This record gives sequence, C-alpha cells and structure tokens, in this order.
Amino acid sequence: MSSFDWSTEGDVMIHLTSLLALLLSGFVADAEFAPQVGDVVVVLRDIPVRRGGEIIQKLTPGQCLEVYGVRQKFLWISSVTSGWIDQRHVATPEHAIEFFSNRIKQTPRDAAGYVNRGRAKLGAAKYDAAIEDFDAALRLAPQYAAAFKCRGLALVHKDSIDKARDDFNRTLAIDGRNVEALLYRGALSARTGEFETAIADFSECIRLSPQHAGAYRMRAAALAKTKEPEKALEDLSFVLKLNPKDSIALSNRAAIWLEMDECDKAIADCDAAIRLNARNADAYANRAAVSLKKQDFDQALADSNAAIRLDPTNAEFRTRRALILAAGQKDTVRDERVAGSERQNK
Repeated sequence: MSSFDWSTEGDVMIHLTSLLALLLSGFVADAEFAPQVGDVVVVLRDIPVRRGGEIIQKLTPGQCLEVYGVRQKFLWISSVTSGWIDQRHVATPEHAIEFFSNRIKQTPRDAAGYVNRGRAKLGAAKYDAAIEDFDAALRLAPQYAAAFKCRGLALVHKDSIDKARDDFNRTLAIDGRNVEALLYRGALSARTGEFETAIADFSECIRLSPQHAGAYRMRAAALAKTKEPEKALEDLSFVLKLNPKDSIALSNRAAIWLEMDECDKAIADCDAAIRLNARNADAYANRAAVSLKKQDFDQALADSNAAIRLDPTNAEFRTRRALILAAGQKDTVRDERVAGSERQNK
C-alpha cells in the first residue's frame, strides 16, 4: 500500500547574456519569475551547475529541471549530478516555448531548435505539440538521437508504450552511451512490470554515469518490486548523499521502511520529505499508510486528504482513503460497543 514515485529526472545551464541579447531574441524575462521548490523550469542556454565553487556539470538548452532548493537568485537542481544554477538562465515552460519559437523563426532549418522547444512543451505537459516538434527535427535530421529520445518520452505520456520503446531503442542504436535513453527505457520497463529488464538498464546507466542520482533512485524502486529491499535502501541512501534535498528519494525510502515494518523510520523520512517539498503527494500518502498501520486514523485521514488535494486524479490515493475511512469506522463501532457493554455491566 506504499507509494513509489517513478518520475524520471527528466531532460533535466551559467553563460552571462546581456539584456540586449535577450531583447534581440524576441524574449524578455519575466520580472516576477520566482521559482519555488517543486517547480519545473527549462534551461534557455548552455550554463554550468556549480557546487562548492566548482563547475561539476554543464547543462544544455531545453532541459527540464525540478527545483529542489532556492537561495536568493540561485536554484538547487538535480540532473546527472546536483548543484546550483543561476535562475536568470531558466524560465517557466511557457516562457521557454516562446523563447525557442523566436529562435526557430531566426533559424528554421536548425533541428536543435525544434528539439529544444519540444522539450519545453514536455515541461508544459503539451505532449502532442511536443511530438510535432520532434517529428519536425527528424525531418531535418533523420539520425538525430535526441529527437528520438525526447519523442519517446512524449509517447510514454501518451501511453504509446511500443512506439516509445522503439524510439528509445533507435536512440541507443545511434548512441549506445546515451544514459537518458537507458534511464527512460528502464522506467518504461518498470512501468510495464519488467523489473529485471529495468534494473539492467538502470545498472548500465550507472556504469556509464556513476553519479547519476536518477538512475540510482529508479533502480531502487525496481529493486523494491523484486523483493530486494536492502539493495534498494543502499541505492536510495546513495541518492541522498548525492542530493540531500531529494524529497522523492526520501518518500520512496519511507515506502520501503513501511514494507519492512520500520514505522518510525518511515515516518521520519516522510516528515523530512514534506519539509523539503510540501507538495510531495507521495510523502503524505506514505505517511498516511504508516498511520493506518499504527491505527492512528485521524492522522491517516488528514495525510490522505492532503495527498488527494495535491494529486486529485490518483486512484490509489482515493482507494487508500476509503480503506482508512472504513477502518476508522470499524474502530469507532468497536469502541461504542465496548463502551455500551461497560455501561450495561455497571
């Protein structure tokens, strides 16, 4: 009854660009742009990720990133590794679509422009429009691995599983070391219950990119499904060393603790996940499951309601709430019967 978050890191950049250059591109940054933890932002240009004063990774235009922390004008993100980026060089998905549309007008034969805009559309959950952009890129560059990979991701969201798998396979046929394609294909296999196949892809991703937090997190979820909780805990603990702000890793670890009847540890991880990101629906759902196991029905119902407010379409959350309500009602009836019996004995 615990909840795992199977989300990928996504296609998840600091090159100083003058305001004049932005104006010439036809894009003016939103002066009120103030990302919060849990928001998705899109990279506009090549920028580095910094940690401890060092550049540890470079990001490219179009990548979608989840915000894990905010410090003044800097955002803590996690792509292959985790660190700080300057928020001046990212935008909301909608503003990024506008930015890349203007770039396409300037260079309509550049396939990368369509891929970048398509990525931004993925961040805005505009999957059909994203597929159109990836198709346009492939007409211009038929062997463009990134276009196949990103189209595959869009097709996953459209539940076109076979077509998505085919696109990930095409990506890897062109670029066998494409870690994101391995990650996405693994996530697709996990989604269809092929956990051993998924673990193989995640492990290959880790071999190619040993600090890839997303691959460890996803492998942990698959390992938990194959009844290997100790290995899953090892992977999630490593994720949290790489990115201590990873709320999803904490809520996933809580789910494993719950399956192992380690309720106190599960509660601690859920609490930590919610402190990091109050919009983490799975953290509330997992805490509700722990409270249900402990027969704390009031807390279970409060957390279940919170999870549903954050993710109203999640059928599993609603099923769990029904179980909590039923269990709480039975408990109330039992208490009333005991109280009535005691009154009669008096």
